[in-house]
Amino acid sequence: MKKSVVIFITAVCLLITGCGDTGSLSKLPSSSFHEDKQKLTIMHIDADNKRFQDFIEETEKKLDMEITVEKCPSNADNRQAKISTILASGDKNIDLISVNDEMISEFKHKGYLEPLEKNVMTEEVRDSFPQKYLESICEENGHIYSVPFQMDIMMFWVNQELLKQAGLDEIKNTGDFDILQKSLKNPDQYAYGDAWENTTSALGTFLDADVYGKNKIHMAPLPVLHKKKATNIATWQYVLNNASENKDAAVRFLQYAAGYEGSTEYAKIMKSYPARVDVIENEDIDLEGIDMIRKYLREYTLNARPLCENSMGAVSDMGKLFQGYVLGQCEEDSFFEQAQNCINTYY
Repeated sequence: MKKSVVIFITAVCLLITGCGDTGSLSKLPSSSFHEDKQKLTIMHIDADNKRFQDFIEETEKKLDMEITVEKCPSNADNRQAKISTILASGDKNIDLISVNDEMISEFKHKGYLEPLEKNVMTEEVRDSFPQKYLESICEENGHIYSVPFQMDIMMFWVNQELLKQAGLDEIKNTGDFDILQKSLKNPDQYAYGDAWENTTSALGTFLDADVYGKNKIHMAPLPVLHKKKATNIATWQYVLNNASENKDAAVRFLQYAAGYEGSTEYAKIMKSYPARVDVIENEDIDLEGIDMIRKYLREYTLNARPLCENSMGAVSDMGKLFQGYVLGQCEEDSFFEQAQNCINTYY
């Protein structure tokens, strides 16, 4: 049977992405410090984000600690290369680093990172995070190597105005997709697609464009396409450089960031969804779209993406193949053959 590819970019896009700008060292302003205060250096994706700077300043006061934050490249390939070099070279100047799923999937195999299950991600703390995700992404050989701090969820988005034109209230199944597709007659009407590495979130994009709302573009429950309700999640995470000479300070920071109080403060100041499920469920957390996020957490299985050890290479190669296919640069059969070869190579 001939394979076919159906792309529902109209509906599926990633909510919430955290990104920083490319650049050099960024040292956060802080109050006057005493020499006996613990010092800590963090390389972070959000170093230039004013809200993150506010979070760090509050954390410095809370922990009585001096924290310096360095920027990392926003480009995924450059970021991966720089952080890999820091860790592989035994650089002692960076204590904690923010990484994504692709990076931790590689680094946890290399011996670069300090295990955290004994003093940070204890069983009690671990229970507050999505379990299957931790097992798949953060753990290796009985050790857990990262502390998730921000959650990204693959959400389902609909344009209510277009649904109304098609005579639909919601998209419940593939039949509703067919009805919607047949009603779309305007050839200049394009789908919106978001991605893991976008500099703004889908929600932020729609808010800025004044197209977000219950009668406009909004998050919606996933249609029933399979027997099991499931979606993908990802997180940004802290890892502790094994070469760090400030491990005591790093552990104190991680304990706070992984805990209920620190995670709650992060969510409130950053106005983004934390990785702790119990904090998202906290009624004091009032963020745009929070009710739908909670619905996803309660009703859907949260899966990690299937990432291999060289995930950046796999994502890059498959992305190039897919781009060529959608641009009409290769035939369907050729695309699927090359895609299967790519999977066989990396997995």
